[in-house]
Amino acid sequence: MILQQNREALERQDALKRKLLAICDSESVYAKNLMECFSQSEDMGYRVRVFSDAGQLFQYGKQHTIDLLLMGDQYPEEMRGKIPAKQRILLTRVEESAESRLEKVSASGSVTGKKEAEKRSEGVSGKRSEVSEKLPTSERWVYKYQAASKILQEILVMIREPQKQKNERKLTQTQAEGLIGVYSPVHRIGKTGFALKLGEQLGEEQPVLYLNLEEYAGVDHYLPMKEDGNLSDLLYYARQEDALFGLRIGKLVAQRGSLDYICPMPVTRDLRKVRAEEWLELLEKIRHHTIYQTVILDLGDSIQGLFEILRHCDRIYSPVTNEAGAREKMAQYVDNVKRLGYEEILEHTIQEVWEKEYR
Repeated sequence: MILQQNREALERQDALKRKLLAICDSESVYAKNLMECFSQSEDMGYRVRVFSDAGQLFQYGKQHTIDLLLMGDQYPEEMRGKIPAKQRILLTRVEESAESRLEKVSASGSVTGKKEAEKRSEGVSGKRSEVSEKLPTSERWVYKYQAASKILQEILVMIREPQKQKNERKLTQTQAEGLIGVYSPVHRIGKTGFALKLGEQLGEEQPVLYLNLEEYAGVDHYLPMKEDGNLSDLLYYARQEDALFGLRIGKLVAQRGSLDYICPMPVTRDLRKVRAEEWLELLEKIRHHTIYQTVILDLGDSIQGLFEILRHCDRIYSPVTNEAGAREKMAQYVDNVKRLGYEEILEHTIQEVWEKEYR
């Protein structure tokens, strides 16, 4: 009995340590269904409280720290602004794509929603309503009448976005961020497994993007493939003079734990045709127009301009084993780097010596 009470007390203490998410919407059934979805998600990690009365939420906020507030657009903007919260996201009835919203914001500084919500999905229900409210550009928002899992996915992206994204990012060797290359002249050594593990570790602290630039990536063993697009599509978007590049990359991204990745090119000929300048332009766009402070490149021998790409990396990991043949290949690679005038690659390189293959 005493052990049971102690266990329950510890569980209550652990729950109180978690961040607090408050959901406030006049459609109480909708809010409760959303709460159930969030509570069941391991990715969210928040305690969830539901309100339908903004006054009660306001009083609750005086006594508790609200880390994230999701509030319906039925409540006036002035009222929403009075609720104390570290982060806030508007649950809007305006069914409009994020790209369309950004285009309107860019043109006029505001977004006016006129579409009527026609359906709810995955158990989220409520009355049909029409919206003509002018959404403030200072608030982030998500369309409420879509699959609850989709709402969760969009919110996770928003709350992971670092505030420092607004500032110019400077990548230095001393920081655990920047362009990280993983390359070895020794094959079948577990390089991809190492790159993914490194990305997952760094991804626990900040957004990290993994790109596989190998001719035969073989990542099906490690990563679930996504049908919505791959690295070829990302290069296509990068070639366009498109202010929405940051949004478009979000459609291609998939997740492995805390690591984001984009599926590699399925056709090896397409990979070989990409010029070094195109890779560098793509990486520059990712650096300046997305949330990713860290990009991990899993590099192979078939890409054009391998040494030039390595030269632009802030840090390079080169795994090798103690086997005699592997050491000889590494020595030949180092000799080639020096002969071709790329000594600075070696200055940024960390050789990872493994007794056996990395798994």
